[in-house]
Amino acid sequence: MHLNHENNKHFFTLKPAFLFQIFAAVSASLVLISDGMQYGWSSPVIPILESNNTPVKINADDSAWLETTFLLSGPLALVVTPILVDRIGRHTTVLLISCISIIGWVLIGVATRIEMLYVARFLLGALSDIIYTTIPMYISEIADKEIRGLLNTILYVMIYSGFIIIYAVAPSSRFYVPSIVSAGISLLQIILFWFMPESPYFLAKKQRYDSALKSLKRLRVKDNCDTEFEEILNSTQTSKTQSSIKEAIFKKSTRKAFACVTTLVIAQHFCGFSVIVMNLFTILEKAGSIYLDSNTTQILFASLMLAATCASCNVIDKFGRRVLLIVSCTLTGINLLGLAVYFHAKFLGFSVAYFSWLPLVCIMLYAVTFNVGLGLVPKILISELYSIRVKAIGMALAGGMFELFGSFSIIFYKYTIRVCDVYVVFYIFTIITFATVVFTVLAIPETKGKSLEEIQIMLEGRKSNT
Repeated sequence: MHLNHENNKHFFTLKPAFLFQIFAAVSASLVLISDGMQYGWSSPVIPILESNNTPVKINADDSAWLETTFLLSGPLALVVTPILVDRIGRHTTVLLISCISIIGWVLIGVATRIEMLYVARFLLGALSDIIYTTIPMYISEIADKEIRGLLNTILYVMIYSGFIIIYAVAPSSRFYVPSIVSAGISLLQIILFWFMPESPYFLAKKQRYDSALKSLKRLRVKDNCDTEFEEILNSTQTSKTQSSIKEAIFKKSTRKAFACVTTLVIAQHFCGFSVIVMNLFTILEKAGSIYLDSNTTQILFASLMLAATCASCNVIDKFGRRVLLIVSCTLTGINLLGLAVYFHAKFLGFSVAYFSWLPLVCIMLYAVTFNVGLGLVPKILISELYSIRVKAIGMALAGGMFELFGSFSIIFYKYTIRVCDVYVVFYIFTIITFATVVFTVLAIPETKGKSLEEIQIMLEGRKSNT
């Protein structure tokens, strides 16, 4: 099974098996629109809550806690996430996620007290870690190796679509309207995803071999899947015991996966992502680059992130993960350097009035260059590098680290600008971004076109029998 590389492939020219897998991935990923809306919720909604027409009275401390509760509650799901995906399965967990998402958004929509908002933000924040573990895991395990990268990019198309929706809907509608939109999307997911097959890897791991083969045949839209099914059995039968911490620490392939994933997750945030997303307008205010109102700026930034992610869909399985990471980090470093030099020149007293457009341009280009590779590839690698035996634990840890280091980067930014000027932060982000280029060249494996079993063989340093 292969793609025709003579022309640029689009969805309508894909084989029936690929089309079915795309539909399964899209239906599994719809809840990520809700998660993207919740991630961007505080930016347009907190000003509403602080206004005279607010449905819920809040103070300055409430504003800060509403922003951080969502991120800080995520790591608390680390314990329950591996249990869910390994006990009840990927498919059932995705359906459960959608149900809980509806509950969280309903709480926000009907809130009359700040406590209701805290509970909803806490619930949806914890749910976010489960989402970032379960859905990439499901997609990686159902996807043909030739389009696995493409299918994983769908996740981030959904997330950035959620950003755009919340930025566009919340400022111009009643407080409960975003809740109706998000709950409706989650309900649609339940209806569509109900009929999708369970991961054949999960079924084989549970020794439900007939069901696993049946699921694989549905996903590949053919009866002859013996070779691939043998690979799945090899991945799942090497150990019939539950994943252990000892294995996660000492197995060579798992240690390599953990090192790569952890470094890239740290790099994502300390290359400026969370800081810029959550402080976009205030950074531009410091720079004197306010050419658009805050809502328009945020919508444009999110739209560029979405466009970059869509562009990556067409090249991720052609050029590979490493190439995109290297190009993305290099260009992102240049944009961050531009911001650092501008703020440094302003700090030193140079006239920057004629160049006040530069920070706006650098930040909007950042939205593109970051999401072409650095914003996207680490999340794909998380779902590809861990073996089936430790995948649930590894991906749950990665999800928790993503939120934890996101919080650390914001705390670092807030503290540093109190004792130094903002240019110091951007110089540090620039250095880390270029260091990530070096790390990618030296340490990141290329997973393009490889099955999950072949990736484990590569990480172990063994040679494939095929």
